[in-house]
Order: sequence, then C-alpha cells, then structure tokens
Amino acid sequence: MDSTRTKINKLVYHLLLIAVLSVSGRAFAQDLPDLVVTDLAVTSYTANSIAYSYTVANVGDAQANLEGPTPSDFDNVGVQAYLSADQIFANAGDIPAGGTVLGMSPLDPLPPGGTFSGSFSCTQTVDPTTHPYLVLKVDWGQVVDESDETNNTLAALIEGPPVADIDVSPLTLDFGKVDLDTSSAATVTLSNEGSADLTVTGIALQPGSSSDFSITFAPELPATIASGQIAEIDITYTPLAVDWSSGVLEIGSDDPDEPVAEVVLEGAGVVIDEKVTPVGGPVIVELMHKKKAKKKVTVKYDKVLEEGITKMVIKKPKAEEASPENCKLGYPAELLELETTAKVEGEITVSIDYSDILYEGSEKKLKMYHKSADGPWKEITLLVDIEAKEVIGKPDSFSDFGIFEVDAFGLINGLINDVLMLNLQQGISNSLDTKLSAALQAVDDFNACNDIAAINTLEAFVAAVQAQSGNKIPTEDANALIATAQEVISALSGP
Repeated sequence: MDSTRTKINKLVYHLLLIAVLSVSGRAFAQDLPDLVVTDLAVTSYTANSIAYSYTVANVGDAQANLEGPTPSDFDNVGVQAYLSADQIFANAGDIPAGGTVLGMSPLDPLPPGGTFSGSFSCTQTVDPTTHPYLVLKVDWGQVVDESDETNNTLAALIEGPPVADIDVSPLTLDFGKVDLDTSSAATVTLSNEGSADLTVTGIALQPGSSSDFSITFAPELPATIASGQIAEIDITYTPLAVDWSSGVLEIGSDDPDEPVAEVVLEGAGVVIDEKVTPVGGPVIVELMHKKKAKKKVTVKYDKVLEEGITKMVIKKPKAEEASPENCKLGYPAELLELETTAKVEGEITVSIDYSDILYEGSEKKLKMYHKSADGPWKEITLLVDIEAKEVIGKPDSFSDFGIFEVDAFGLINGLINDVLMLNLQQGISNSLDTKLSAALQAVDDFNACNDIAAINTLEAFVAAVQAQSGNKIPTEDANALIATAQEVISALSGP
C-alpha cells in the first residue's frame, strides 16, 4: 500500500515539475519583432529604369528599432531590390535594382502591427524576358534582431503598361568658331529607351533663339520612334556677324516624365584668314578681313625655319571676359587670335589695323595687349602709327590680342563713387560731383570736341581737390582723386 502511494506521489511530483518548467520557460522567453514585406508593386519601367512601391509591416511581438547602431543614417533599416529570373533574392545572375533606408534619424520604432510604405526608382537595364521579377528584401543589413529571419523578401512580376522614354543626345550643341558666310552642321539624336512607342509631336527653335541656327532636317511630325530605335535632327549654324550666338531646340513628345526636352545651341561667328608662311627671313605675312576687303593684321618673323600656316581669327569677347585693368575695347569690341604651325626663331612683331574701330580717347594712347591661354593680359605696345591706323607690338607668344584704351567712363564713375564715400561737406561734395557728372556726359560719345570739354572739366575738378587737400579733404585721399583724374586727362588728350 505504501509502495503504491509512493509511486503516485512521485508521478504527481514529476507532472507538477513539468508544468512549472513549462510556465517558467514561457515567462523567460524574449518577445521579438518580425519585419516582412507585405506589398510590392512595379509602378513603371523602361528599358533603362524601374520604379516601385512597397509596404513593410512588423508582424512580431515587439517593436522594431529602425535606427542602426551608429549615428550615421546609412546603417538604418533599409530595403534592397534585385531584378531576378527566379524570385530568389540576390541569386546568381540577379541585377541590383536600387535600395534605400526607411528614413533618416531620428526614426520612431515600428510597433507590432505597424506598417511603413515607400517608393523608389533607379536607373538600370530592365529586360523582363530574362529577369521577369523584382525581389525586395527588408532589413537586408540585419539591423533588427527578428523572431524569423527567413521571411524578409517578396517578389513581384514586372508587368504593366509599357512606357515611352525619350533620350536626347547631346544636350548641348556647341558649334565652336565658324567663319562668316560659311556653315557648320551637327546632329541631335533622339532615342526611345522605353518599352512603348514614342510619339514626337514638336520640333522647333525656342522663341528668342538666334536666327543663325536653323533646322535643316527633321522627321515628319508626328513621328513614331519604336522602342530601342532612334531618329535624327540636323541643325545648321550660319553666322552673319562677328558675335556669340545662342538658342534652344525644343522637342515635344508623349514621354510622361519629360514632355519637352531641350538642347542648348551655342556658336561663335568669327572672321578667319590663314596664309602659307614660307621658309626665309625676314618673312612678312598679311592677313585680311575678308568682309571688309582690307588688311587687318601683319605678322613679321625674323626667321622661318620650317614652312607652316599662320592663322588669324577675329572674334567678339565673351561678356564675362575681363579686360586689362582700367582698360576697355573700342566699338565694335574685337579680339584677335593668332597662331602658326611654322617653326620660327628670333623676334616677332604684330601690327593690327584699328581703322574700323571707334575709340573715345586719343588714338595716341591706344595700347596693344596680349595674353596666353591661361595668363593675364600683358601690354606689348611698340608704336601707335596714327597715319596708318595701326598699333604695333612685340609678343613673346601667340594667342589673344586686343587694342585697348583707358576706360575713361569707368574711371570717372569710380571717381564719383570715391567722392561719395568720403562723406565730405555737402557743398564741396556737390561741387565735385557736378564737375565729374559733366565730364562723364562729355566722354559718353565719340565726339573729339566733347573730349576737350571733358578734359577742361576734369582739370577744374583737379584744381578744386587741390584747393581742399589737407583741409576739407585728407591729403592721401586728395592725391588718389587727382591721380585718377590726371590718368583720364592723359588718355583723352594724348602725349
């Protein structure tokens, strides 16, 4: 009897022990989050891009901390996609299709049952015939400790309506320097990178574009370009003046993302002349301005060792191109490029005809400047021949050349500002300003008689400043005003 009771007690004890251990194990079990992709859809795709939307859910028992272990946002929880042939994430032969983090710090944790939706797009070759699936994985960097690490991926079939996608090349068409009365042609290529036919509905030059540009060939509109095919547009540039030309070519189509594509057009109309430069010494090469049937530049070489070509290009400076300090070009503004393929030794002299250019000041004060490709302007004047209307200089290399004069207008404007900044007594300030304004008005034309009036007014300004020097005007400031005024007087009056 006792033996039977003992056996029953042991059995009860073991059953109770099992129950206690079971409850204890549940009590100490850790609740974990579990991130899954619940929805994935390809929203659009072309032959070279894909876009998709997704939803991530936490189906676990604990919140998921979406921030990574470091302060950097790059290790936050993210998604990564691949184009796949078999719905397996990052399998052999799969193609990366972009990825992103779910957000930037600070990120709120994703509670149990919570969801996060987002979208992404990337540039990649898309071919549904070889890779028909998009496979997305959440927490591919394993930031979150999950209850199930095997359910983080979802695949979606790449399907949906085909989309046209225009690609235009080049986006900038620079014709460079083109000789007047000649033409240069270039081609713009339209490609359909999408999966549907592309319909081109408009090809035109934007209003305001230079008339030097013209469309010389274009497909008949509306034009259909099949997926993977191209069409071409020919643009011709025929400059009529020495100037910079610009324009915009507009191309309208049914591309949903880029209904109007633009191509920037640029070119420079120039005058070009080149002459054979024979062996010998001294050798003189005369380069002509063909639009004016006259000599423009004479280059004299001490000695030519090997025959070559000497070339002149007359061009207009760009608006942002700086002149030598306190100098400016005449009207119309011109710069010259000189180059030669001949092998030469000894000195080189360059004579530039300026008879077709208007200058404000005395011709005797004209200066020839030269600069190398990357260097500053350098004065190289040897002689100003008033009768021949030529300036002669001696360069140490070939590149840009220009005939400049002192910028009297700019210097007088500077004087007006300098007087204002001195905060002089009102009567003195008004008197000096009146004289400078009269001189400014006098030099703002090309009349030599007005130059004399400007000189007289500036001399009166100098006398007025001298009278107040060390008294109402500090000596140092007075000397600076006088020096600038005398520089203008010298430029206007000649030697």
